Amino acid sequence: MSPSDITTEGPDLSRPGPARAGALSAAALRRVCLFIDTNLDRPLQLRELAAAARLSPFHFARAFKAATCRTPRRFVLEARLAQAARLLRVTERSVAEVAFACGFSSQSRLTTAFRLATGSTPARFRRGRETGEVPSPKKVFEPLAGERRNAMEGRAFAT
Repeated sequence: MSPSDITTEGPDLSRPGPARAGALSAAALRRVCLFIDTNLDRPLQLRELAAAARLSPFHFARAFKAATCRTPRRFVLEARLAQAARLLRVTERSVAEVAFACGFSSQSRLTTAFRLATGSTPARFRRGRETGEVPSPKKVFEPLAGERRNAMEGRAFAT
């Protein structure tokens, strides 16, 4: 994934269609996405996400993956990266402050995850906004936005 593939919105659930058998209901997915969005700045446990969906952790993990094609852990990581990219583009906070605001345990954890996802460090990503080397904010993590938006609107998803 390159920096131009990143959007500022979060995981992409934009593929409308019938939900897979055993997938999380649209209402449950909406509750989980809302819970993630409001608690992104702290560590999130699978049991907390499952409680938001009103399912057991085991059933939730399977149903969530069936609905989103991502594990809950991956989904949360992508939401954290999307938030970090958004903060890097619109604030002057230090990278460490952005890391903590997005629920990363350290600047190093953010930098490693960001580099793996984009091939760029957060600092280089931020400098790119000044030199025009990175895409506009709407293109940064955009596929992730549709996914959460669809979840909030109660749309069904296909793989």
